[in-house]
Amino acid sequence: MRECEFAMKESNVVVSSVGSKVYMKKEQDFEDANINVPIAIAKAVKNSDNIKRFVYVSAAGADPNSSSIRLRTKWIGEQEVKAICPDVTI
Repeated sequence: MRECEFAMKESNVVVSSVGSKVYMKKEQDFEDANINVPIAIAKAVKNSDNIKRFVYVSAAGADPNSSSIRLRTKWIGEQEVKAICPDVTI
C-alpha cells in the first residue's frame, strides 16, 4: 500500500495543506511540494471508497502568470488536483 493511501485508510475526510517553503530556491523543490505531492494525495483520495470530502489548501495569489515560481506551481497543483478530484474544495 502506498504511503498516502496507508495514511488515509481510516479517514473519511482529507485536508491537504502540503506546500513549499517560501525560501526554497530550486524549481524541482517547488514542483515536488506544490504539484507532485498534491497529485499523489489526490490519487489516493480518488482510489479510496471511504473518503467523502477532500479539502486542498493552496495559496492566495496562485496564478499561472505570476512572477513567483511558488505561486505558479501552486496554480498548476490546483489544476492537477481538480482534474483528478473534481469535487475538491480548494
